[in-house]
Amino acid sequence: MSITLQDVAKLAGVSVGTASQALNNNPKVTSETRSRVIDAARTLGYIFKEKREYSASKQPEISVIGVLSKHDIGDVTLTNPFYSHVIAGIEAECRRLGIGLMISSIEVDLQNRPVEWPAMLDNEMVNGLIFIGTQLEDTAQAVKQRLNVPTILVDSYAPNLQFDSILTDNYQGAEIAVRHLIDLGHRHIGLLGSKERSVPSIAERRKAYIDVMKAHGLFDARYIINSELYRPGVHQAALTLLREHPEITAFFACNDDTAAGAIAAAQEMGLEVPKDISVIGFDNIALASELSPPLTTIHVHKNWMGILGVRFLLERAANPEKPKSTTLVSTQLVIRESTAPPKARGSSHS
Repeated sequence: MSITLQDVAKLAGVSVGTASQALNNNPKVTSETRSRVIDAARTLGYIFKEKREYSASKQPEISVIGVLSKHDIGDVTLTNPFYSHVIAGIEAECRRLGIGLMISSIEVDLQNRPVEWPAMLDNEMVNGLIFIGTQLEDTAQAVKQRLNVPTILVDSYAPNLQFDSILTDNYQGAEIAVRHLIDLGHRHIGLLGSKERSVPSIAERRKAYIDVMKAHGLFDARYIINSELYRPGVHQAALTLLREHPEITAFFACNDDTAAGAIAAAQEMGLEVPKDISVIGFDNIALASELSPPLTTIHVHKNWMGILGVRFLLERAANPEKPKSTTLVSTQLVIRESTAPPKARGSSHS
């Protein structure tokens, strides 16, 4: 089935007219909206002619970029849908600039120490690196010692290393999500998909949830259940919370996949989303618009993070003495059909 502009507009949460204007660089469209529409188009594979304002002032000193993500030994998980869009952005920018690209993973043990080196590092086939992933400090340090080339971290955390980073503003996004639920009238909001020692991105989302709930006098530690960031674990966690605390009327799930687990758990208990319980996710991957009901979520500019990774890498190569910098990429709320005001006071789910 061919992808239409209507499909792009639906995923981006805008009108068809706005989507068309965004893809044609209409100056009336805000940069945030245009970024969201472009992300949606790339996510769905919608073909359009890109008109970029950015152009390199000179030929890049980097001829081949290596993209490296860590892979935990023994993990059989398929490619993360979030990072696939980051890589798509890297690939698009490399193609536009005529830069070669190599993509690989580096297998690490439980202490994040490399156990096997990809060929592109052994043979020094790249002269610039982009790390994508979560906690990569030990891995990145080992790679730097092995291959000392300009390096950028995308959605990766290595605060003790002198690498530029491009990160999602996770705290801001989670604030928006929780406040959306509160503004709808929810007072008993559960948190799913985090632990007390989660990776930094999820820890930031958890902290924002706690801070916002406390600021509104609504915090209840019983509404937080430690759970892994994957659908089956959150499905069980949501069932537990709903059975133990039937007064809960909404869930903030730390990503879209876990939100899908929450919706499935609610439906298993005979609850309607959003009539009986609202659910909001984070990331706005393609899955979000495909769920039933379509998921309200926080949009992350995934493709743009990849594009910025390439641009910042070229800047770092041209200016090696430039101070280390961290760039936070903002997020936006995408309202769909999984959130609504709670039932009138006195109603409950049993």
